[in-house]
Amino acid sequence: RAMIRICKEENFHKKQGYEIVTTMANGTPEQRKMVQDAVNRWWWPTLMMFGPADK
Repeated sequence: RAMIRICKEENFHKKQGYEIVTTMANGTPEQRKMVQDAVNRWWWPTLMMFGPADK
């Protein structure tokens, strides 16, 4: 039962983030730069959540 509530809340956060990024990506050049800067800053740490590549 708890997982149903947790999943609903997490889905809300996912949708909220998507809408914010979409709005800013379609906004002014300054807003697009803010989105790109955030992606550049968080891209590698986000990938590392899944662990390093196997070699």
